[in-house]
Amino acid sequence: MRRTIMRYVCLCLTMIFTMNSPRVKKRFPTLDHFVEAGLLTDNEKFIMNDLNAKFPRHSKHWMPIVWAASIVTRARKEGRIRDDFAVKTIIDELNKFRGQCGLLLSYDTISVPLVYTQVNAPLWLCGAP
Repeated sequence: MRRTIMRYVCLCLTMIFTMNSPRVKKRFPTLDHFVEAGLLTDNEKFIMNDLNAKFPRHSKHWMPIVWAASIVTRARKEGRIRDDFAVKTIIDELNKFRGQCGLLLSYDTISVPLVYTQVNAPLWLCGAP
């Protein structure tokens, strides 16, 4: 269960990187490449393809985190996690990770105006001591 949860976390992050980095997109151009790398199973690929067919415009990077949270909940029901506080802590961390991935995705989609890159000139160029 722990390995599967971490595989889902790595899958989520790699999906974000494919949207931000041309180099990573070249390494993982399709979901088949995720399967070849061991980040995705054939059944999970089928689910992702089905979601992409129904909602083609939206990113699905959050789906592996939902799967990971489901595993945590199942582990609690099976008694592998002893108390609810541990479950809450793990799910809170998964949610925080998902939020940070969304933030990373937004860095690529929101462009910085050119004038902002010129505002922060070094002080020594301005004649400041």
